[in-house]
Amino acid sequence: MKCLNFDDLIHLLDTLGLLENKEKLDIMDPLTNFSIDSLSAAELILCIEKELGVYVPISIFYKSITLFDIINNVNSIIKSK
Repeated sequence: MKCLNFDDLIHLLDTLGLLENKEKLDIMDPLTNFSIDSLSAAELILCIEKELGVYVPISIFYKSITLFDIINNVNSIIKSK
């Protein structure tokens, strides 16, 4: 099963219109740098699920502070399958 990587996550964030400046992104950027509200978080989760074919609970956003955290938490779910 494919894992989530930084480029995949950036592509999904961009697709949802949540990126303002793609040039200066860092894997340790906090989620607060992106305009992610509950609706966009749910949309991002659905995109991740469609892309990777794995269920991702919305609670992953409550456990994630940075882009790295999202990637790490999603990949932990994938590896547990």
